[in-house]
Amino acid sequence: MILIRLRLDCGKIEIKNKTWCRLVISKRDDLNYIIIPLVDSLKIYRKIDKGLLSSKAALYALWKEGLIKHLNKEFDYKTAISNEERQIKKTYLINFIKKSYNIHNKGHKRKYKLSQFLELHDLKKD
Repeated sequence: MILIRLRLDCGKIEIKNKTWCRLVISKRDDLNYIIIPLVDSLKIYRKIDKGLLSSKAALYALWKEGLIKHLNKEFDYKTAISNEERQIKKTYLINFIKKSYNIHNKGHKRKYKLSQFLELHDLKKD
């Protein structure tokens, strides 16, 4: 893990016990400029240059889409200049959250139902 961290030159290592650790990368620029190009280039996870195998492909594509849209401020409805722009961005964010929420239909335990999550984050349509 230390070698991976040094090679990527980003993230931090969290150690839980002698047999478990993980690399946590939370800086948006590191995710955008290091992790996305790395995953996109890994041939062992690709199937005839069509992307990741199995359900991981859909999860990765959704995560990547969300990160890029976040970086481009496509979800940033709070700083919108007009009320119309605010409404469009807020609706866009709500639809993306719904799409993300529904990708894990089986076996994924959630703390909140979708409606509770949207209400908690004040994301009901105005």
